[in-house]
Amino acid sequence: MALDASASLKVRPKPFSLESGPLVVALGDDTTLSAAHAAYGVDGAFTASDIVFETGFAPLVAKGWLSAAEGRAVFRCSTVSGPLTAPAAPIEYEVDAVRLVVKMAGALVEGLSVSGQLNIGPGNWSGTGRFKAELLEIAGARLNTPAGDTRWEGRALFFENLALGLFGGGARGNARIGLRETGWPVEASFTVDNLDLDVFTREFKPPSLTLTGRVNGSVLAAFSLDGLTGLAV
Repeated sequence: MALDASASLKVRPKPFSLESGPLVVALGDDTTLSAAHAAYGVDGAFTASDIVFETGFAPLVAKGWLSAAEGRAVFRCSTVSGPLTAPAAPIEYEVDAVRLVVKMAGALVEGLSVSGQLNIGPGNWSGTGRFKAELLEIAGARLNTPAGDTRWEGRALFFENLALGLFGGGARGNARIGLRETGWPVEASFTVDNLDLDVFTREFKPPSLTLTGRVNGSVLAAFSLDGLTGLAV
């Protein structure tokens, strides 16, 4: 993808410093990063203000992380001071995706809407948000109209007060995804209402097992990019 950048630039040789007015960086046709002001000094000090990052996910498709994508994501931060990995102000984000296909996990997301706030500190992430989707398919399971609250903590993303349709019934519970851990491990705990075991068998395809009937109870599942690692019903 072509990378184009434009900015007004002021350079001071001694002591060395760079100062930019409005800065715009474009990657391909659908991804841009802009800042109203940015400055860098010889001592390594970096500051920027009114940073906006927008993407239609084309770079993720080009890299092969997504097989397909349709939608838009916007991230905003009022101030960055010091390392780029530690913004001085929270990052506000909004994601609206008609369709996302995660290549490595074989996951499909349709009608996704996510919004919230993220604080990035040294070795630690924190923040809260809200999400909803029309459909999520992962590890062979169809999760219909999932919605709930999100919470970033440490190296993981937590889904709380989660409600969704599962295997012909309903489910409520919590989940943890290790987005900054090897293999993106997922742990989910749900109470289920009127779960259809015939639908479970057809969608999840457990080896050498066919089930019919209805279940009310609890489900504890664990999986990663390598597949299912644990299931208790």
